[in-house]
Amino acid sequence: MNSLIPVVLFSLICSATCLAQSAPCNTKNYCVGAEKREITAPPGFPTGGHGPAGNIARGSWSRNWARAFVIKDTAGTVVVLVSCDTFAVPLNLTSHVWDNVEGKLKRAGLTLKPEGLLIAATHSHQGAGNYMDTSAYNDFGSVKGGFSGALFNFLVRQISDAIIKAAENMVPAELHLHQAEIKTGYDEPFLVNRSPATFAQNYDAGMVLSELGDFAPDSDKACPEKHMPGEPEDGWNLDKCPRLRAVDRRMLVLQAKEISSGQPISDLVFFAVHPTVLIHNAPLFNSDFTGYAMDALERKAHNKLVAAFFNGAEGDVTARRFNRDVLEVVERGEQFLAGVETTVRSKPEILEPRILVSARLINTRSSADRTCVAGDIIGRLAKSPLVGAAQPGGGELDRTIFFDFGWRTGVRNFQADHDQGGKKRAIDVPFFKPLTDLISNLLFPSRLSVTYLKLGRFSLGALPLEVSTTAGYRIRKNMESSGEVFQLLGLTNGYASYLATASEYAAQDYMGASTLWGPNEAEFFRCQLVRLRNGGPTPEFKLPDTLVGLRDPFNAAIIGQKRDLPDEELEEIIRDKGHMPVRQLPFSEWSERVPNRDKYTAASKRRIWITTTTGEIVDDTDVGFIKILTQAPIGDCQVWNGIWLGPLFKERPAVEYVFHVQTAKGDELTSYPFRVDLNSSTKPSPQFLKGQPSCNEKR
Repeated sequence: MNSLIPVVLFSLICSATCLAQSAPCNTKNYCVGAEKREITAPPGFPTGGHGPAGNIARGSWSRNWARAFVIKDTAGTVVVLVSCDTFAVPLNLTSHVWDNVEGKLKRAGLTLKPEGLLIAATHSHQGAGNYMDTSAYNDFGSVKGGFSGALFNFLVRQISDAIIKAAENMVPAELHLHQAEIKTGYDEPFLVNRSPATFAQNYDAGMVLSELGDFAPDSDKACPEKHMPGEPEDGWNLDKCPRLRAVDRRMLVLQAKEISSGQPISDLVFFAVHPTVLIHNAPLFNSDFTGYAMDALERKAHNKLVAAFFNGAEGDVTARRFNRDVLEVVERGEQFLAGVETTVRSKPEILEPRILVSARLINTRSSADRTCVAGDIIGRLAKSPLVGAAQPGGGELDRTIFFDFGWRTGVRNFQADHDQGGKKRAIDVPFFKPLTDLISNLLFPSRLSVTYLKLGRFSLGALPLEVSTTAGYRIRKNMESSGEVFQLLGLTNGYASYLATASEYAAQDYMGASTLWGPNEAEFFRCQLVRLRNGGPTPEFKLPDTLVGLRDPFNAAIIGQKRDLPDEELEEIIRDKGHMPVRQLPFSEWSERVPNRDKYTAASKRRIWITTTTGEIVDDTDVGFIKILTQAPIGDCQVWNGIWLGPLFKERPAVEYVFHVQTAKGDELTSYPFRVDLNSSTKPSPQFLKGQPSCNEKR
């Protein structure tokens, strides 16, 4: 035990001195540092966000990341922004991360107040679930309920480490704000509104369509003609085409450029869209099309850049989804990447090196906290959160089995009560309403964080919600009335479902049914941001200090018995351009021992790449491979398969190729040479790796 003392002391000294020796920041500019850490969960965890329509992950396609940015102004004010490839970020996680990093940053001369830490989710539904701080999202946000303390702690460690390393990398930098609109017009429709009829019920729907900057169709047929097979049939004949036009195409990129070299350090991309192109039942972790674009940006910069996606008012907006396979994810990723690159080429505004940040923590169980007034904006929260009947049925194109049994749009109560309007409870037991109210209060969060952050003339309003296009538009109009460039930052420092306008709420579709605190909730949060912007007195911001259990009910044993081939059950996502399953992709197979204590770090060490027999690298990208288990482990022995997707994306020359695999232990294995033949009619066989020890053998 005593032998550990020098190691611990060295670690503590290094954590302080390494930070203290980072680049000097007493300049006339910002100081910025950026870093990322992998947060891909091990196999056996449910994917989070699709609820009962999701799946259990048997492996991964690409990786999930936490990307951290530390920014300091000339007065010493520090803010940290983190983007996580997850469906949500519980407030309790933010609290634990702050506890981890605050002292280390302070020893290095960086004072990070609780309100200065913003951890946001990209809202990929192909990250792990079951690490949330409320029962509703642990029990109903995934296909299998439960809470994993081990996963929660893994996320805290990885995010904390990314922040500390970002602080070590800080250099004097300028912040450049770029703005552009991407994929405008009907020739290249990139986004759709998944609730066009609901959007149309807003009294200001026409104004929103006009000011979002897109043009109206020149004929009644123009909108329906854009409908593609695989998309919903309804909503294309509505006047002025809200299906394609009720989206915010504005993209903002906040780029940090190092003063000494002029090279970009980081790209923070702000845009409003559900990154849910891959079909909901895919049994793989990945970061969807926005993650593809961020990975590509970093790869083009030879990993000298950290690029992150931050989501906006995406409550009713998705990318267009026809086939929902890997080819479509890559196609949307390339479109999104082109949009980012176009935005970065626009003339930037150089931001004044001045940071302002303020925040409020709303206690939904306090009557004093549930009402907000700011000028003519009056908003209030219902006493108890309530889920409407349409919520269990799922959103458009992501319906659950409950949809066919009546949990769908338009199911309403005949009586408006409990400040919840005509919302009909998802589970309605009339004689037990007090009990259901009590249960709702226990299921959902009682502390909601609201943050206003200003970097020069650029401001962010962070909410723990998925905000509709119209609700976001109204907030932005208020906030930009003072001359700032405002961006709503959703899914940040907590998660409390959706935020619909009162008119959208009345429709009681999936979004309205998921707006938990009643029809005036959107006005309440608009009011809160305006009050923070106006600089009125706010109570001290304190993150909640809640203990989290240490249970870990998930493991790869859930995967079950061996599949015949590694691509079994992937027929919906591995398809060619004709939408037919592709069954002849090359795959490798290897086994390795992964002790339970190492399973959370294993994914970050495991790599696959392809070369020719002469050693020329053909494909070393994460998006080029699916890494998957075909069966449950035997003890700590795991049999892995690597499926090479490269021949699916483009035709490959008729030469011999070699698989290379780096295992979780760091061993490098190579296969015998092989050729690609997607037209073969024989059963595929694995490309075995030479000289690998088998952990399948009995010992």
